[in-house]
Amino acid sequence: KMWRASTTGWGGGRRVARSMLTTNTITTTTVFSPVATRSVKTKVKKDKTLAVILMQDIDKIGSQGESLSVTKGFARNHLFPKKLAIYATPYNLELMKPLQATLDLQKKQQDDELARAKNKLAKLTVQLRRHVRGQTIAAVTAANVSEKLWKQYKLTIEPALISLPEPVTKLGTHKVQVKFGGHDVPLAILVSAR
Repeated sequence: KMWRASTTGWGGGRRVARSMLTTNTITTTTVFSPVATRSVKTKVKKDKTLAVILMQDIDKIGSQGESLSVTKGFARNHLFPKKLAIYATPYNLELMKPLQATLDLQKKQQDDELARAKNKLAKLTVQLRRHVRGQTIAAVTAANVSEKLWKQYKLTIEPALISLPEPVTKLGTHKVQVKFGGHDVPLAILVSAR
């Protein structure tokens, strides 16, 4: 009975021993003087990041084939279940080398194509005709410019990508900026009377 009460009483020896085994602490003895010693508990810091290789482009995270460090929870709960990333092991890094060379070539081709398209867009002039009522004309908005780009040049550019701070209400040539490939490209608009 005595033994039973001591192991099941307020937590007992087993429970305390088990909790001491599962904590991440290291006990060290530090000597401050020849007479006094004391025991200091320090916590072992676990690395909360994980090295991964992205298998697809992810906005605000990185591009395909890029090796980066993310938190373990983000990797396990988001990236791995959706097959967006793999562990960055030496074996996987070796497997990614041929893919990385192909991706670099594709990126270079896309950059060249983007530069040609930007140069072409910068040379264009969109012609808009408006009714004149006295001193004012019907306003030209980004949606009008987008529509005319399609009708005149068969280019599809969303109105949100055309930065027109306020609608154009004067005749003549005006410059607007088009967000194209991460850069602002100037576009000329010629507003004439009908």
